[in-house]
Amino acid sequence: MKRKMFLFYILLFAVIGFTGYMWYSNRPKPIPVVEKDSHISQSLSYNEVNTFVYEQEDSVNLFFYSSDDVDSRYVIDNILTPILQSANATSFSNLIFVDLATLPEDTDPKYTKNNWGFYNWPTFIVMKITQDKGLETSDTLEWDPANPYNGDSVTTWLQAHGVKKSE
Repeated sequence: MKRKMFLFYILLFAVIGFTGYMWYSNRPKPIPVVEKDSHISQSLSYNEVNTFVYEQEDSVNLFFYSSDDVDSRYVIDNILTPILQSANATSFSNLIFVDLATLPEDTDPKYTKNNWGFYNWPTFIVMKITQDKGLETSDTLEWDPANPYNGDSVTTWLQAHGVKKSE
């Protein structure tokens, strides 16, 4: 009788252990989140962009990203942060960060294309108001998952548009 009880408890322990292991190994993984980074000097939500650009006299340099997107985190951590570190700077003084994470899930995939001229993010873009009060976008550096941009192209874009690093 003792032997049967012993085997029962061993089997019960093995089943509980295996179930716990399977539950732990198959649990949902947390989504990487882009926190409010220290090098973001100015930020806007997606629904404030057009109004902000209309209020400016000159062109505006914007960086569209999503705080719940892995590619955005990659660009911020592996491209923008090293650019700042190499310049001994803490933020970009005239690059405005626009977080697209709050776009409703049922938003048409063409929303960003229709509003700002790009499909994928993270994207660097220059916007200005034309003489006829229209919104004009130019010099877009858009993320392409099949052929992503690199640090050199971002550096070139930032320099071409006079994005200064703040101390």
